[in-house]
Amino acid sequence: MAEFQEFTGTDIHLRQDSQTAYVRDILSNSAKITYPQCRIIPRRVSELRPHPSYARLGIKVPASRLNALLEMGEDAFLFPMIVTSSGIVIDGYARLEVARLQGRAIVECIEYDISEEEALRRLLLCHRPSPGLPPFSRIAMARDLSKSLREKALQHQQAGGKSKGSSKLTEAEKVEVRKEIAAAAGSSVGTLSHALEVLKTGDPEILRALCNGEIKIDRAWRWSKESRICQCENLKLYRRHRGMERIAEKLVARQMKKLNSKRRPASRWKNATLSETVSRLGSLAPEVLGAVDVIFIKAPASILALSEDIAQRLGFREEALPCP
Repeated sequence: MAEFQEFTGTDIHLRQDSQTAYVRDILSNSAKITYPQCRIIPRRVSELRPHPSYARLGIKVPASRLNALLEMGEDAFLFPMIVTSSGIVIDGYARLEVARLQGRAIVECIEYDISEEEALRRLLLCHRPSPGLPPFSRIAMARDLSKSLREKALQHQQAGGKSKGSSKLTEAEKVEVRKEIAAAAGSSVGTLSHALEVLKTGDPEILRALCNGEIKIDRAWRWSKESRICQCENLKLYRRHRGMERIAEKLVARQMKKLNSKRRPASRWKNATLSETVSRLGSLAPEVLGAVDVIFIKAPASILALSEDIAQRLGFREEALPCP
């Protein structure tokens, strides 16, 4: 494990400058260099593949990540990828995608002769702090460890003389297995439980949104209590509101910049106090209020923003700007 920790990184970064210099010295030698448990070796891109747990989820590398690596040119492949002797990629999924896009035939790799299960453990460890692999994806992959963990727990139980010959785990052992899966995924047991529930009852579109990091596990878990049709409707509304929030945040930021400038532009709308605006909002008919979308945004100051349509409904009128 010490050798793995020495080379581990997230896509192209090693943790210390001294390690960077060390790997550069190794790569300067074209011959195969063998170390205990691992070796640095050129591998054909066509031989490399994602871990089955990763591929099953259909995880995609964000376009922003690919673009960033493409802009780096040759420097994107300054450090080797981490793979198994059978060609399973542990760390370097974005670089693998870039290599395929560029038509590269060979990439440098740190190769470990380890099992598929151990590769999954190391993959999760490598990507735990990475925004490219959201918590739900890590949990969905980590549950593939449950079979071997249950078998180990059962062997431990039988070796201790408890329930000899039994093929069932005690509740305490089940809890311990869940703790180990959660630890491997870098999440809490509660988050793991919610994610597993979503995997059972969540709509495929919800699962894709979770794998992409678009929504959080807690939100999807609350939606999972409803029908799949309702789940999809909730996701559509969420996406719509998120889009509206981003637009609103940009508009508010633009207006705040104008307000903070020394030369404020003349307003087309009559100034109104907050109390006056709130009072008028309360006078709107229920059917009008029911058709209004309410969104919450991050703003640099306390501000209540209204669309021009609502302003007109409240009786506020545009005023002619003074001639220059």
